[in-house]
Amino acid sequence: MLISVLSDDRVALLGTPKLLSIVLLLEALIDRATDFDGNTGVDTLTVMSDLPFTLDQLRILKAIAAEGSFKRAADSLYVSQPAVSLQVQNLERQLDVPLFDRGGRRAQLTEAGYLLLEYGDRILSLCQETCRAIEDLQKLQGGTLIVGASQTTGTYLLPRMIGLFRQRYPDVAVQLHVHSTRRTSWSVGNGQIDLAIIGGEVPPELQDSLEIIPY
Repeated sequence: MLISVLSDDRVALLGTPKLLSIVLLLEALIDRATDFDGNTGVDTLTVMSDLPFTLDQLRILKAIAAEGSFKRAADSLYVSQPAVSLQVQNLERQLDVPLFDRGGRRAQLTEAGYLLLEYGDRILSLCQETCRAIEDLQKLQGGTLIVGASQTTGTYLLPRMIGLFRQRYPDVAVQLHVHSTRRTSWSVGNGQIDLAIIGGEVPPELQDSLEIIPY
């Protein structure tokens, strides 16, 4: 469940994280309408050069750090130890820096290894987040989205947002319910509508159960 609150100088989105991507998509569509390159409708792209590591190598590095040895890391990833060792050697050669101190019995990361592990964790987390976002978008290829609004936002803001959304997802039916701020808030809280953008304050008794996001 999501809701949005509009005050004199800001708008905020509220609700549970499940439908958050839908609201953010509605917002992004408005931004994208003015961010296109000329009238072509094509965004300007920047091509990145090849990175000196792969996602598999980052996963292997993370597993070794967690397990403390190449063998246990290989077992946890269901691959052979020579395959893990080879990937680490390739990674160190590509980065031109040692990632492990091989003097002890336990696989110990060097300073460069810890640095790569820190950023690698963030990269892998972003990859997982990307997959979830794509899955959310795939779910928008059909069905019905019920949107609530108070009088002002329902009259002036939502029609354009819904229009942009419908251009991108024509197979998704969108229903707009316009009521008072309080009634709309409770409709979100009760699960009667999926998300809303409203003016005014959400009832205090609902503020802990709905996620508030500045908009």
